[in-house]
Amino acid sequence: MIDMAEFVERARVEGNFLVTGYNQYEKRILRNIEPSYDLGYVFGSYLSVGSVNIITYKRSKRGIVFWYIEKSNSSDKLSKLKNSVKKSFNLSLNVREQKKASTYQIACYSKPLATLLSQLGKKSGNKKLPECYMIKNNKEYNKGIIEAIEDFEGHIPDRRDVLKKRKLSLDVVDLYQKLKNY
Repeated sequence: MIDMAEFVERARVEGNFLVTGYNQYEKRILRNIEPSYDLGYVFGSYLSVGSVNIITYKRSKRGIVFWYIEKSNSSDKLSKLKNSVKKSFNLSLNVREQKKASTYQIACYSKPLATLLSQLGKKSGNKKLPECYMIKNNKEYNKGIIEAIEDFEGHIPDRRDVLKKRKLSLDVVDLYQKLKNY
């Protein structure tokens, strides 16, 4: 289980929710996150096409998680990602069409989520799933990771040397192959 309170500096607790922000910026984030298909899907999509940005603005830290996905055949992936983030964290995503590129920019404005996902790496070439999030005996969680990597990355080759020009890190390829064998 992941306790999101570890990733929050200021929040009040209301049941199983952490309430951050104030007034119109208030967000209710699920506090205790159980490993599930949806959590796996969020992790897998981040490992494939996600990035995180944590900035300081007026003496407070703010976090943004971005996913960039191609417009073609993206409606199913987009709705799966939105549902997974909502179910896992009780957070919403903002989708913006990139004018010059054929991609969507999906953003989640949440410092706790950005801090959590930054543990998986910030740049595409060096991302990996830390040991503390490796769960061998949870088939649904692992299925979520595998499906997200397949949805956002497409074909994953069996050999590591084929991947030299891809943005996916070798650690993520190894994770994918390991999870397929569980």
